[in-house]
Amino acid sequence: MESSIIGNLFSNVTNLLFYKMQGQFKLENTVRLNISFYDSDSMSVEIKEKTNGRTNNFMLGAYPSFARIGYNICSMSRSYFHSLPTDGERLSYAAECIYKSLMNFCIEFKQDTSELEKGYEEIKSMTDWYLPNRGGKKSANKQETHKIWIQRLFGYQKDKIRLAVQDLVTNQTQYFFVAEKDPWIKIYIENNLAEAYRKGNSEGTPAIRFDILGWKKKGTVFQFNWGEEEFYEFSLNTMELVRK
Repeated sequence: MESSIIGNLFSNVTNLLFYKMQGQFKLENTVRLNISFYDSDSMSVEIKEKTNGRTNNFMLGAYPSFARIGYNICSMSRSYFHSLPTDGERLSYAAECIYKSLMNFCIEFKQDTSELEKGYEEIKSMTDWYLPNRGGKKSANKQETHKIWIQRLFGYQKDKIRLAVQDLVTNQTQYFFVAEKDPWIKIYIENNLAEAYRKGNSEGTPAIRFDILGWKKKGTVFQFNWGEEEFYEFSLNTMELVRK
């Protein structure tokens, strides 16, 4: 469970780094890059001598087109990860590990690192690690006066969720705390949701994310829910978030 939760955090940060690079990070003959994470406290991974540009688990993509999948390894210290006091610092450490690993990869295969360095500079400047809820989109009301979206701070023990409300006239954004939830991967594993989905029997299974219901009452009330258990409304008239 612990490895799954940490792996999920690293995966989220990896996706964020690639998003920051806006599709400009390119590797020779590689359309997908699989990254494996290793705990340096308990194991070491040797990169064997290359043969035709390949190693055991450290390689660029190859021909033909269906094989254009590269492999990279990322080393992290589990003990150091746990010593960090906040989730933001843990995510920042994850970004550092991923960046160093990708830099080593690019240097080894003589790939351009300029876009990678630009993307990491953006990551380093982050002071707020709340990210958009998975599958969530920014939703503007019909009057186009406000835009709302759900954000999540991915954590090791708990994820923190908040509502972001942007005034499109003043361009100011206010934040409203919603709830704390177990990491979705923990809920997924503990409730064996993979088996439930495989059998097409997901009815009554626990929710793993918030669902957006959208704007109601002529664009003055925004609604969303967590499964069938929790229903929320945000009113522009009172600027209050209420759990029903």
